Amino acid sequence: MRNLTYAEKHLLENPEQPSVVFFTSDGCYLCVALKPILDKLSKEYCNDFNFYKVNISEEKELSDKFLPKGEGVPTGFVITKEKVYKIKDPEKSDPKSWYSEGYLKNILDLLK
Repeated sequence: MRNLTYAEKHLLENPEQPSVVFFTSDGCYLCVALKPILDKLSKEYCNDFNFYKVNISEEKELSDKFLPKGEGVPTGFVITKEKVYKIKDPEKSDPKSWYSEGYLKNILDLLK
């Protein structure tokens, strides 16, 4: 997964391939739990999507620019040349099932 600074340039140069962008934070236990899932999906879906993460603690300027006010982390988006889709937060609040691999795969399969 690449950082969003690279993503901005890549999205301008390669708008044909959709991108998945997740805003995260080191202090967020859900973000930490999500990292291995996103790493795995970025390999599995590398031909269909570009994957990026933005650590809001390290990339304050990018977070302020792209993360809607009031949004917490993790927050994900799928960016296509036509539209930006916010990945809907799962309805279950159980951290073990929240943003599970299966949940995210279903979303990516619908958009590819």
